Amino acid sequence: MSLPLVFLVLLSAALLAAGEIRFSEIRSDDRTIIPFDEFGFTHRGQLELNVTQLSLSRPAPDPSTLSKVGFFLCTRDAWIHVLQQIEDSEINCALGSDAVQKVFTFDHLPNPTTSEFNFLYPETDANQYTLVFANCLPQLKVSMNVRSAMYNLEGGKSNRRDYLSIGKTVLPRTLNLLCEAEDKSYIKRTGSAHGWDVLFYIFSFLKGITLFSLIVLIGTGWSFLKPYLQDKEKKVLMIVIPLQVVANIAQVVIDETGPYGQDWVTWKQVFLLVDVCCAVLFPIWSIKNLREAAS
Repeated sequence: MSLPLVFLVLLSAALLAAGEIRFSEIRSDDRTIIPFDEFGFTHRGQLELNVTQLSLSRPAPDPSTLSKVGFFLCTRDAWIHVLQQIEDSEINCALGSDAVQKVFTFDHLPNPTTSEFNFLYPETDANQYTLVFANCLPQLKVSMNVRSAMYNLEGGKSNRRDYLSIGKTVLPRTLNLLCEAEDKSYIKRTGSAHGWDVLFYIFSFLKGITLFSLIVLIGTGWSFLKPYLQDKEKKVLMIVIPLQVVANIAQVVIDETGPYGQDWVTWKQVFLLVDVCCAVLFPIWSIKNLREAAS
């Protein structure tokens, strides 16, 4: 699969719409496209970009070519247009498309040896965007630490920062979502979760374990009239519980690293595979087992 198509898959699969402040480490990376966070801006959106420990592989590239290296914002619809332009040979780099919004390209660095820079980009066009880094120079490897903060300024005189993506500022208050609501509340005000994300992951894990264990138990015919399990049924539970552990580990990695990580796609596939196994295969097995028991 080509790299642009991989990025399209990332855009479709990414669920990281909470624009909390994120720190990303890129080391000797020669990928053409590196997606970061996705965020829904209002007409008063802001993107803070802080890059430190920036280094480019030797020999240093010609400064005039560094316009093909940098950050941009892109919607999903715009990326489809960019893919079409590349396929039609209209452009050979995403940064050359008029469908993306250039945030900062490296030709604006004071010199090629600059190791850090800060940039504030105002976004006035309300939409759902993904922050992307593009490197269209063959064999160029980039290392850097990236701190990205995307937020919307609230109305009125306060101009307070809202670090939650548009449409995600109101959450229902159930037991599992209570911790997520507190998580998002802190992210909304400060840009970080302050530990509430840990409680959310714990409750999510307990919810998953309880739900699928109950499905399996019902499928095996367990009840108060039959409060015991046979060896076969115990083995099924011993499969379900580790699968849920793997699914929750994958979910934590997906949420906490973001799509810039080289292993992010792998963890996403692991999570989807385990989720399908638990959500589809075991309920089907339970229904089949109940039918056999009834007959």
